[in-house]
Amino acid sequence: MTIGSDPAVPESSLGHIMCYTVNDQGDIFIYDIKNNDLKIFDRQGRYLRSFGRRGQGPGEFQIAENIQWTSRGELMLCDMAKPIFFSDDGRFLREVKTNAKFGEATYITEIRPYAGKPPGLGHHIQI
Repeated sequence: MTIGSDPAVPESSLGHIMCYTVNDQGDIFIYDIKNNDLKIFDRQGRYLRSFGRRGQGPGEFQIAENIQWTSRGELMLCDMAKPIFFSDDGRFLREVKTNAKFGEATYITEIRPYAGKPPGLGHHIQI
């Protein structure tokens, strides 16, 4: 499968993949650090849509360190140690302020297994 190379759909083009995750339906969510957005492709690799942008307002982000699904079926993007939550269609839901610094992990108790720093090296919050 090839993703992000359809010349008929320029917004599907990928600049630099920082991280990605897959939902239960097989849709692929890719954080493109060069274009600073999240792109969604279906399980066949067809572009569906993009969302997000650089900024500091609600639902905006600077540099995502990780994206993953929560047990609630929400997409969590960790932006410089600030978790931002989106619905599976890209709608902004909420963000959580932490005292963590960029590069430190933020552990949230409701998420699926986290592939970050080992426990004890980051900040742990419960929502």
